[in-house]
Amino acid sequence: MSKLITRIEKDFFLKILYDERAPLTYRRDRVEREFVIAEPPKDSLVLKAEEPLGDLAASGKIALTFICRGAPMLFETRVIEARKDELVCAIPESIRGDLSRTHLRVALPPCARAMVSFRGERYSLPLPRLRHYHAAGGDASALHGLKTRVESLAAANDYGYKMAIFVNDSRPSSVEEKLLAHTGKTLFMPKTGVGLPKTDPYGRGNRIVTEDVFRRYILESAGLEGQPAERIITRFLHDKAGGDVVSDAWLPILFQEYVVGYIRLWSEDRARPPLDYATLDALQEYAEALAEMLKEKGYFDQSKMENAPFRAVARDISLSGLLFTCPDMDISTKFMPGCEIIVTVATADRSLDIQAAVTRQYRGPSPSLFIACQFKNMSREETQYLFELIYAKPFEGAAPPS
Repeated sequence: MSKLITRIEKDFFLKILYDERAPLTYRRDRVEREFVIAEPPKDSLVLKAEEPLGDLAASGKIALTFICRGAPMLFETRVIEARKDELVCAIPESIRGDLSRTHLRVALPPCARAMVSFRGERYSLPLPRLRHYHAAGGDASALHGLKTRVESLAAANDYGYKMAIFVNDSRPSSVEEKLLAHTGKTLFMPKTGVGLPKTDPYGRGNRIVTEDVFRRYILESAGLEGQPAERIITRFLHDKAGGDVVSDAWLPILFQEYVVGYIRLWSEDRARPPLDYATLDALQEYAEALAEMLKEKGYFDQSKMENAPFRAVARDISLSGLLFTCPDMDISTKFMPGCEIIVTVATADRSLDIQAAVTRQYRGPSPSLFIACQFKNMSREETQYLFELIYAKPFEGAAPPS
């Protein structure tokens, strides 16, 4: 994700660009120009090119990139006056650094258009919906064996066992169920008297409800039961520690961005060892296989979405990815981080289908939702074609996105 440079840093960068006569690159509509800052940047920027500006002189607003410490950076500025080989521009309001894509971003050429479609089937389900996409990983053919394994594990250790599906009137109601439906993470308390884990052993907070995740959930649900968040947290942990359950695990059943239900195991026997991460892994395998089985058996078919390609509004493109918006807000929200899509870049001569994964979405200055995706698995020939199309110069041997 790009980072906004502070005002003090911005002034510093502009001074360095002037002192070192560092090149500023303009790329748009298959036109490329390089500028340097010709005068000390005070009330305006005087940008000098090595050749006449031509049609570029009529531009009202331009974006310029430059390299700093090996990383591409960008700012936008407004053209105040155009001369033969110079532009007088306003001092930029901001500079963005640490651009997330590894190749320079440019506008999609006018001769090309971008179409986007989902890779695989997508659904619009009446179930609790997450803010992220969960990639499928279950094996439906292994479901029977995994179910037997979990049930045997519960019987051998005298664990309580429950599976619930959120359908019809069965909606999340308890704090635990609402927590799973909101986060898509596992509530795991090996010893309820100790409280919640402080860290997620699976890394990057991907699977376990930690103290911090729980606190943020309660704060985001401010007003729950009309009580202050901290009081709810304290009461929840107190009730867990003082109850009959001494070891507890609630694991969500996830399908795409939906929480289908959950599997719970718990122990009330203080003489037995607590639930461990190996048990949690067994539950995870079972839940993944169960979600895949539900899909294969047609459980979700009535809510399947039509997957026709639609015209994307390309905000910028590079050799490694695309930033786009979609006029249909309902469809826009389905492009969640982690989901896989197909980006089609088409000209009169050729249509190129590129596998991609959505990396993030955010709201810009307009109501539109901006969606960023990263290209994957392009062949060298496809990479060369896209490079020469968007940069309008010979291929430089860049590595294909993987």
